Amino acid sequence: MKKVLVMNNTLHGGGVERVLHDVVEQLENKGYKITVATLYKDKKFKELYSDKIHYCWISGNPGGNSNRIVRHIERIRFKISSLFYLIKFNLSFFDLVIAIKEGASMLFLSRIITCKNKVGWIHVDFEGMHWTKWIYRTPEQEFKCMMKYRKIICVSEKVRKSVCHIVGDTGNLVVRYNPIDKNRILKKAEEPVEDFEKKAHRILFVTIGRMHYQKGYDLLIEAVDRLKQYENQFEVLILGEGPELEKYRKIIKEKSIQNIYIPGSKENPYKYLKMADWFLSTSRYEGYSLVSQEAAVLGKPIIATNCSGVPELLGEKSEFGIVIDCSVEAICEGIQKVLQNRELQKYYQDKILHRQKIISYDERMKAIMEVLEHDEKNIS
Repeated sequence: MKKVLVMNNTLHGGGVERVLHDVVEQLENKGYKITVATLYKDKKFKELYSDKIHYCWISGNPGGNSNRIVRHIERIRFKISSLFYLIKFNLSFFDLVIAIKEGASMLFLSRIITCKNKVGWIHVDFEGMHWTKWIYRTPEQEFKCMMKYRKIICVSEKVRKSVCHIVGDTGNLVVRYNPIDKNRILKKAEEPVEDFEKKAHRILFVTIGRMHYQKGYDLLIEAVDRLKQYENQFEVLILGEGPELEKYRKIIKEKSIQNIYIPGSKENPYKYLKMADWFLSTSRYEGYSLVSQEAAVLGKPIIATNCSGVPELLGEKSEFGIVIDCSVEAICEGIQKVLQNRELQKYYQDKILHRQKIISYDERMKAIMEVLEHDEKNIS
């Protein structure tokens, strides 16, 4: 039985974590002995994974304490724990090591010298936000780290090109789209919504994502505030959790915006997405947004800011959805366009149905597994 180590920062919370779950499930079904590792302890592991999956974490505390002494102690504990697990993983002799996300996980697993069969993942457009530069001292160090991987999966062609431009072409970059489980989405979307009532005669925009600068919710809130004259014509439902949640709630309250609802994270966001008239994405940067593709699966017309992956889904010239610039003004214009021409909803609803054929779970997972299951005997 081949042993596999898969690592990510966390177990749940967003698109990367869903990919982690799907990949682990596929490997488990094929009979691999799997260890899932995260940087920080996640108490929801047993709710998400079977008893056959071994779980370990580097640190029990993700940090963030305001006390400088406590933070310093936590950093020391994290370094000691990291060294312990690095030794342990090297002695475990894994057949395959997977860093499911760029950054700290990829750097950590690159130091496992007893396994040459490593696969990494990059989910973000480095030209939009090269956030991993804070992990590495220089782009050259990141380049050397990436070279220690047999293959690095980029989630879109734009992501691959951005890595080549910012870090360099390591020669091991491949494009594989993230799997989207249509059947699971459609099934969950059928569940009734009991804690939100859509108002009659109002267009409902739904957006889903982590409450973070990346998602551009500050721009969306400002745009809705500027459209006060249309307040009774539309409403916006923002689902998700994250570091900026309370900040956004405070802004909405201070500005007395009556048509934005921000309840936090929902275990099943798909039933809310099914209620939507439009899916709205205001991200500053992405890799290839999973939730936008999930909206396409549900046949929802889409307005999305022009970041990585959007042209691959909606077309270079807004053939299958409305593509806008990432600014308050452009978001305002996009919403106004829809409000002033209600026929656009039906038009783009028909168009997005044509994109469903490019979202095949089986084909995408097969392509990913072909990368992961490369014969180790061919590795020099």
